[in-house]
Order: sequence, then C-alpha cells, then structure tokens
Amino acid sequence: MSETDGETAATTAPTIGEWIWDSILGVVTSSWISYWSPEPELRKKFPKRHSDFRDSTPPSIDDVVEAYKSHVKEKRWTFGLLEMWNPKAKYVKHAVHVPCWDSFRLNPFAWRGVWFGRTWNECLFTGFRQMRWARATYSGALGKEYVMPVYEVGRHGYLSDIRALFGLYCGMSCVLSCGIGQVFSLCGNLGCNFGAWYSCHSREKLRRRYQLPSAFCLPPGIDDFLVHFFCFYCSSHQEMRELAVRGVDGPGAHILDVCPESYEKAPGIAKAMEERAAIRNSMIDRPPDIFKSRVPYESTRRALMARLEQGFHSTAVNTYDTVKQTLLLQRESCNALGWSPACSKAPQIQTMKRTQSDPIIGATTKARLEVANVYGPCFLRASEDALREEADSGASKAWSLAF
Repeated sequence: MSETDGETAATTAPTIGEWIWDSILGVVTSSWISYWSPEPELRKKFPKRHSDFRDSTPPSIDDVVEAYKSHVKEKRWTFGLLEMWNPKAKYVKHAVHVPCWDSFRLNPFAWRGVWFGRTWNECLFTGFRQMRWARATYSGALGKEYVMPVYEVGRHGYLSDIRALFGLYCGMSCVLSCGIGQVFSLCGNLGCNFGAWYSCHSREKLRRRYQLPSAFCLPPGIDDFLVHFFCFYCSSHQEMRELAVRGVDGPGAHILDVCPESYEKAPGIAKAMEERAAIRNSMIDRPPDIFKSRVPYESTRRALMARLEQGFHSTAVNTYDTVKQTLLLQRESCNALGWSPACSKAPQIQTMKRTQSDPIIGATTKARLEVANVYGPCFLRASEDALREEADSGASKAWSLAF
C-alpha cells in the first residue's frame, strides 16, 4: 500500500466515537421505526383498503424497486422492526407474501382456505416465520451455510430447497431447545428462538452488505443473534422486504414463485406469471457460485463445454480475451446478493494472435492456463479431449479460418 492509500484509509476510517454515533442514529431513525411517509404516487399503487390482496396482480420486483427508490438509503433500513403492518409497506408486501389480516374474514363461509381464510400452502410459505426467513435467505444467496450439503436433499427444484432449509432450521431449533423451548415460544415466534445462532448470519451478511444499523447498538453477530432470538417475527418481515426494495431477487423471493395458484382470479395474472417464470428460469439457469457445487459433474461439464463452444465460435480473433470474457466474467454478478445475471460483455480490443496456439483447440497457452486456474486441470483436459474428438470426426471449426 502506498503512502497516499494509507492516508486515504486513515482519513476515511471512522473513529470509535463516530461508529457509536452512527449506530445510535441508525437505531433511532430506522432499525425499529423509519420516519418517512409514502407520497401520493406510491399510495395510489397500494391495494384497496380492506381488500384481499389475492384479487389483484402482485407487482414485480422491478416495480417495487422503482416505487421505493426515493426511500431506500445506504446505512438505513427502509422499514423498521416494528413496522410489519405499517400501510407504507403494502406495495412490497403485495409482491412477497399473502398478508394474513387481509385474508381473514369473520364469516367462515367467505374463507378461501381452512387456515382462517388462507390455504395451507399460503400459510406455510408466507405465514411461517422460518419459511419466510428461508425464502429470503435462499433467494438472496446469503451464505454457504444455508446451502444443503447433500445433493439428494432438495433435489426437486428451488421449492424443495427452500422446504429443506426450513425443515433443517426447525429441526435444529427443536433439538437445541430439547423440544420444550420451541413449544412455549410457538416454534420460535414469540420470545425466544433457539435457532437464532444459525439464522442470524443471514441478517449479519445483509447488514454488512448495505451497512445497515444494528438494533441494540452491539457488534455485528451479537446484535443479529439477539434480534433473531427475541424478534424473529419482526426480523423475518424486515429482511425480506429490505431485499425486495433493494432489487435483490432470486427463486422464491416473489409470491408468484411459491403461491401462483392464489392469484388465479386476478386480472392480468397470466401475463404476470409468464414474465415471472421467464425471470425465474433465467436465474435458475445461472445460479450464484455457492449453489454451483450442487450440480453433478456431468451437468457442470456440459454447461461449461457449451460456453467454451460459444466462445470459440463467436470470433476468430483475440483468443485470450474471448475465453476470459466467456468464462471468467461469468463468475461476476451485478449484485453482491441474489441471483442476478452476470455482467458479461464483449471483448473491447480485438487483435489477431497466433502465438503458441493449438491448431485444434484454438486457444493460446495463456488462455488455457486461465481456464485451468478457474475450473481446474481436470475440466481443461476433459474439454480439450472433447474438442479433439469433434475435430477427428470432421466437425468444422470457425477457428480454422484464422490459422
């Protein structure tokens, strides 16, 4: 580090007094209650008062980001812990879950489901605090510790993955509390949540990413544990909505990912479901790195071979830049959290290079070393063998024109 860099770091690093003041200010202004009011334009987007949210098409995550962009601030929560039912959260709430009070009717004959107006699927995915936390953690890619280590667990898609994470969390909570604590706390919803030691890391990562203030003015980790231990109901609402308004998306984040059948009578729902399915499938096709170890070797090999083929056939110039843009930049994401697609772009400089190029593989030694460093020598050998087999079988390569 140069002297200039050291001086810059010294001037930008907050002192203990500044850190304490920022923590107190954040707690007072956003952690528990956020002091902002929705403007008339935002109020117009809210579902009608006392109406059932399932009678209108839920907004997309992009619509939510656009609606709340003037209220989303760095180092501040958009919604406080005590604002689970605040009307200003109606729009984002409409996008991520089915509210219980808006589904409830005094007349049992008007219920749409046996669970006080909600179906079992709606109550499971949007009413259970642990399931709401699992959805936010999975769709936000908030840590490797929340990815099932065994491939056979949750192998039936993202819904199965989320259920498996939900079951693991509830099981560990019951074991740690000897089954008694979770019963008295209604499965961790009231008072004491014995699974907080496991779930609090997701909140910690979310706070670190956006520099969000603590709730008890304590260091990260300890503060997050206490919030999940005593206020898990509030925190599950707060974290999921915060991810949504900041544009962090993933399978299971939107309500149409988990309860599409609840909106069958909503106007324009067919188009909304089609658009959401396209977004969801594009994210599933390119998951974050922490999920890629779940893919079997053959599937990984086929996917990477397809990307190599695309890179080799895209241009006959600048081999190194082509492979780098095709493979290396796939690992970068537009957002640090969530399942957002990679920021891939075309090579900016194109030059003809024939130095140390393999006539069959079409890649320079430098490019082949880059591939080996990223994906390992085993994949490099397997991919080269496959390309040589295609060359022996008479398959034409666009690379042959350059040599």
